[in-house]
Amino acid sequence: MAKKKKSKKEKQSVAVNKDAAISRFRNRIMSDETVKYIYSEKESILHDKHCLYAKEIPDSDLFYEKQYLPSMKQCPKCALRAYISSGAKDSQNISMYLKLFKQFQIKLKQIRHMYIDCGMQTEAFPNMMMVWDREDAWKIQPIRGRGQVCLYHNNYHINEEGKRVFDKGFHIQSEYLSRTTIDKALEAIETYSYSKHRSAAKVNSKLTNESDKEAAGFAANKRVKGLLEKVRGWFAAWNTK
Repeated sequence: MAKKKKSKKEKQSVAVNKDAAISRFRNRIMSDETVKYIYSEKESILHDKHCLYAKEIPDSDLFYEKQYLPSMKQCPKCALRAYISSGAKDSQNISMYLKLFKQFQIKLKQIRHMYIDCGMQTEAFPNMMMVWDREDAWKIQPIRGRGQVCLYHNNYHINEEGKRVFDKGFHIQSEYLSRTTIDKALEAIETYSYSKHRSAAKVNSKLTNESDKEAAGFAANKRVKGLLEKVRGWFAAWNTK
């Protein structure tokens, strides 16, 4: 017995149900906070899931990711938001990041390097941005003069075992970094190593001690020389009598 062909009305009903199922799939992706990126396998361009261009991807060709894929080409339309989503603890606070980044005069490639290449994490506040990189925490604060920032580093002390113990509060990392540019601040964070920092501090301390000894020796020699001059003066005065 031959199969009965579906009427035009039945075909439309099937299409509507299919679209509804696909729509539920997309809605599930959009409502899942752990999903951050979507892409089309045909184009292999990574989008932040809120990107306007991502809406053009058919649901049948839609793939999603929870982690950033560095090897995939990034959509330029949503690049900034995609980078922030990868490392910001408060990625929903996009407006504050835009304000801070404008004050920092930071370039998009620097933002990518900070989040994607270095894996730094951040949190934005009205007057500064917190940065976490490996063990250490930092604060980058914009100061007067657009493009100028001050870099702060977390406080710590050394315990009896010679290990670092982190304390509350921050200190300006150095006089040089008290008024610098965002690229120099990020470079200082990226290249920071406590062991190297401690070795450099020991060398500086040794040089300071040697300099102090030289200064003390110079002062002592000066006092001896002055005393000899006085003795010569006494002998000269005695011989004239």
